[in-house]
Amino acid sequence: KSDELTAAGLGIEEIYGLQFYVEDYATDIDFLRLKIKETDLAELSVQDPELESFTEVYFSNKSLQTGLNQFIFHQPFLWNGSSNLIIEMSYTSSSFDEEIGLEAHETTASTSLQSNTSDHYLR
Repeated sequence: KSDELTAAGLGIEEIYGLQFYVEDYATDIDFLRLKIKETDLAELSVQDPELESFTEVYFSNKSLQTGLNQFIFHQPFLWNGSSNLIIEMSYTSSSFDEEIGLEAHETTASTSLQSNTSDHYLR
C-alpha cells in the first residue's frame, strides 16, 4: 500500500528490487517472473482481478532459501509516489508440491490473490 511505502521513506522514484522473507522452505524455482503495476484499488477482487498493464521487472530461475531473499530487477520500476502497487509473482517448478510461505503482516483488506487449483488460474 502506498502509505506503507511513503512511511518507509519512498517517494516518486525508481524501485530496483524487492525482498521476500521465505518461511521454512528452501527450493529451486524455475521461470520466476515478477511484474508490477500501479493501482488506485485499496483491495483486490478475484471476481474482477487487474490483469493488464503490468511491467515485467524480474525473470530468472531462482534458488530460494529460508529467510530473506533478494530480487534485483532487470529494469527499474518508476513509482509515482502515491498509487498502491500490485506485484504479480508466477513460476514453474515440478520439483516440489508444497506452497512457498512468504512472511506478511495481518490486514483486514483483501491484499493478495492466489490460485490453489491444478491449472493455477484465478476463478
